[in-house]
Amino acid sequence: MNHHGNVDRDAVIRAQVLLGSGIGIHQEIAAYRVLAEVSPLTYLSRLARALLTLGQEQLGGRPELHLAAVLEAADAARRLAEAEPGRDQVLLDALGELQRLLDALGRPEESSAAGRERVEVGRRGFAAGRLESPTGDPRPFGRRGGGGY
Repeated sequence: MNHHGNVDRDAVIRAQVLLGSGIGIHQEIAAYRVLAEVSPLTYLSRLARALLTLGQEQLGGRPELHLAAVLEAADAARRLAEAEPGRDQVLLDALGELQRLLDALGRPEESSAAGRERVEVGRRGFAAGRLESPTGDPRPFGRRGGGGY
């Protein structure tokens, strides 16, 4: 962005070219960051998903970097859900990963807060008819497995 808060047109073009050239995850994330400023409804979910992928695949052995990627993913997903309320699943996925990671890092209060936010997002999405389950699970009522209760 330039000093006026506008996205640099050349940066947008470079980001679009990068995405079309089979780049690595770090460059992909950098491109999505730029493009999310121009077209948030299109690129915030892609940014969040790429950050979650990076955290899971490449940063698992570096907890603070993994946490930073997941926090940024959750922030992007919140911005997306605010701009377009029907996009709950991206936020639910990011909050689930955040909760899991914070729990693994021994940060129970923050993990619980992420869990409470996740529950609230699930409830809102279910009440609005955007989710089949208040847990955010795509299967009806969050049931796991084959049949039975």
